[in-house]
Amino acid sequence: MYLKTGKVRFEYKYFPVLGPESASAAQAAECAAEANKFWPYHDKLYDNQQAPGGFSRANLLKYAGQVGLDGQAFAACLDSGKTAAKVNADMEEGKKLGFKGVPTLVINGRVTEGLAPLDVYKRIIDEELQK
Repeated sequence: MYLKTGKVRFEYKYFPVLGPESASAAQAAECAAEANKFWPYHDKLYDNQQAPGGFSRANLLKYAGQVGLDGQAFAACLDSGKTAAKVNADMEEGKKLGFKGVPTLVINGRVTEGLAPLDVYKRIIDEELQK
């Protein structure tokens, strides 16, 4: 309701906190975004984050195939490292804002950490829109 009316803009930022494989997963997600498959790939990553080696290169490539990405193009993007700068910049921005983990939402400068019920976010958005 907020996005469709243009009252709110949504931005997704990477904050890979689970170690080096987490950063690789974020870079892979950005490669998926380039092919307009960010959300299906994102969801596949979250479904597999607890699996041992869930973010290994082999698994990142496997997930790409499972969501319908071109395997060769995806592998070329991932291996090029071209998405690392975006992921690193997002991580540094999160650190500057004091992020400690994910999920963290920033609503007009108000930081909320962890998952909260939707009505909590709605209340904060409504308060900010009243300003």
